[in-house]
Amino acid sequence: MSKKLKIRNAHEHNLKNIHVEIPHNSFTVITGVSGSGLYIFDEPSTGLHMQDVERLLLVFNQLIDRGHSVLVVEHKPEIILASDRIVDLGPEGGDEGGNIIFEGLPEEMINCKQSHTGKALKSLIIS
Repeated sequence: MSKKLKIRNAHEHNLKNIHVEIPHNSFTVITGVSGSGLYIFDEPSTGLHMQDVERLLLVFNQLIDRGHSVLVVEHKPEIILASDRIVDLGPEGGDEGGNIIFEGLPEEMINCKQSHTGKALKSLIIS
């Protein structure tokens, strides 16, 4: 059985009332009548040099500036801290995860005691 990302009951713009399953490890674009779309990236920074990560962030911002939405599954702190919003799943990986531990702004996440990601970001921000 292949893993799939499921989007259900979204409430915004072209995603309103969407129900879709997206295969894991795929490049998928969801477009609407207006031409805006949802771009989903699964760990796009893997293997990239820091300069390339900065370019990747520029591309994400260009997509957003053009009216698209960008959803990124990522562990690299530079990308997490550059995001507008974070949804942190956990508390662990695999069968011990899958629950929403935190949802909100990057600067708020560092205070979430249940979030391993928040703790790691806090150590980077405070040091």
